[in-house]
Amino acid sequence: MLFRSAGIKANHIPLLRRQNPREKLLGIISQRDYVTQVNQLRALKPHMKSVLVVYRQQLEWLIAETDDMVSYLQSLNLNAQKHLMPHGTHIDNQLGTVKEPFDTIMLMPYTLNAKGLNELITYCNLKGITLCANELDAVVLGAAIGFGGHELTIGTNVGR
Repeated sequence: MLFRSAGIKANHIPLLRRQNPREKLLGIISQRDYVTQVNQLRALKPHMKSVLVVYRQQLEWLIAETDDMVSYLQSLNLNAQKHLMPHGTHIDNQLGTVKEPFDTIMLMPYTLNAKGLNELITYCNLKGITLCANELDAVVLGAAIGFGGHELTIGTNVGR
């Protein structure tokens, strides 16, 4: 069994082996580097004061990564909070419930479908909020900043 995932961490390998005892597991583990992302974002937006990290509670590793990112942002003396985005709710209704103002949104991967992403981009444009996404597709649709893009390199190297 060959797998490649940005969500699988090294500590998940033993669990996969226990669940698939007859399969030979080969894997590539690719973790997001949120420290580099935040530092690059700060270089692009040095006057950033408050960040809302938007995520969807669907993957355990993503929740842990969201918590780590918020903690790191707070360690830099930035006002940072996370916001759980439920399915099927309009973006403006959701973000209107956040009590503290924010000038930047960090959108975690696998959070919104194309329709929701378009709503978020429109919301950010109307409010003057910088949208930084963990997927490059979001930039094509209008997000200000996107991180990612190593999938082609990883896939090309696996195919050899």
